[in-house]
Amino acid sequence: MNEKQCRDLFSELLNKKVYSFTILEGGLSNVSFAINNAYVMRVPSSYVQPFVNYRNEENILNVISSLKMSEKIVYFDSKNGIKISKYIHGGFTYDETPSNEQIIMTAKAVKKLHRQKIKVKNYFSP
Repeated sequence: MNEKQCRDLFSELLNKKVYSFTILEGGLSNVSFAINNAYVMRVPSSYVQPFVNYRNEENILNVISSLKMSEKIVYFDSKNGIKISKYIHGGFTYDETPSNEQIIMTAKAVKKLHRQKIKVKNYFSP
């Protein structure tokens, strides 16, 4: 999907004009775009789709949504993996070696998630 198709799809899905559109660097299996400094649109790369089950991802995101541990999803297509979420200002990625503060914050989030004893329909076996 080219940039114009992404812009058009975003406008069609959310009924919003696109004023700013920037590619977010660093994706290994997806191309992500920051749109209007308010949304992120994820478009999966074609080579990834046979290896990813987007229905499972959608199920997990729905189950954990009440925990406020993930971005707010405004659109998710479980057939093709296109996801639009609210942009998280001040968020970070692990582009470089994480700081001790980032490691501690991540460990606390994983611990919080595992303490919930959440059950999902799917099974993950890498």
